[in-house]
Amino acid sequence: MTTETALPTTPLWQWDATDIAAGIRSRAISAREALTACFERMDAVNGRINAVVIRLDESAFAAADRADAALAAGEEPGPLHGVPVTIKINIDLAGSATTNGLPALAGNIAAEDAPVSRN
Repeated sequence: MTTETALPTTPLWQWDATDIAAGIRSRAISAREALTACFERMDAVNGRINAVVIRLDESAFAAADRADAALAAGEEPGPLHGVPVTIKINIDLAGSATTNGLPALAGNIAAEDAPVSRN
């Protein structure tokens, strides 16, 4: 793990979660910038590997903006505050289908977030 004063010089999409969190806490980068780097990388490679089957760009950017606003308001960040994550399609995420990869479950819309996806 690097310190907040020694962030990587590699492209942002290559940073690990602890470096991204440190960069956000120190305001060297914003949560929005971290998310943008992840989405740009997804755009570049996901067509070949299909690792992310559903993207929720709008809600992800809204969450990143809330994370940045919380820091700007002086709120104490958690250890992974603002770090982009993916949620597998077998974990409930309110308003999204929990399909487990099965087309027959496309109508299985979660009413609320699973505990693991709340934070």
